[in-house]
Amino acid sequence: DGKDNLREFFKEYLAHLGTFKLISTDKYTESKKFIFFEATVQSSLGIASVYDVFILDQDQKIKLHFAGLK
Repeated sequence: DGKDNLREFFKEYLAHLGTFKLISTDKYTESKKFIFFEATVQSSLGIASVYDVFILDQDQKIKLHFAGLK
């Protein structure tokens, strides 16, 4: 199930980062079809710029998710 997959992704992602503190939300855009943000975070690995894109279905549930580091 997609919800379980997303939960597992974030669980592993945050475990890999260790400590995690949001420094700033640098960009944020949303519509009925997507949510996009870029942020700067402090983690055990150092300061990083991250991004996430959530593509939503017609019921505004997450259909696809992309995440990465810049």
